[in-house]
Amino acid sequence: AAPLLSTVSTYFDLGIGLACAAFVLLALACTTYVVFPPKFFRITCGLMLLVLCRIKMTSGLSYFYTANAQCLPHGPQFSYTFYITLTGIVGSVIHLVAGMLYQ
Repeated sequence: AAPLLSTVSTYFDLGIGLACAAFVLLALACTTYVVFPPKFFRITCGLMLLVLCRIKMTSGLSYFYTANAQCLPHGPQFSYTFYITLTGIVGSVIHLVAGMLYQ
């Protein structure tokens, strides 16, 4: 779902991306409520709230990585599409490795 949401937010509208993300979170919560015992539902909702309330520096760092030469002469000057794609792929690989290590 993350690559799809990143694509929607990047190429269409941020509001549409936020609406899609809210729909995915709501669908996950509803599915957890229906399929699993109430304890798992509470854990899922708690983890969603924890992640949503966490302060992130990614948006500030994305300006650094994607700034043009006029704004930041010696910066990396990645295109926004390259930056989003690279961070999405690296994040997915790290999550896959973490899941394999957890098993």
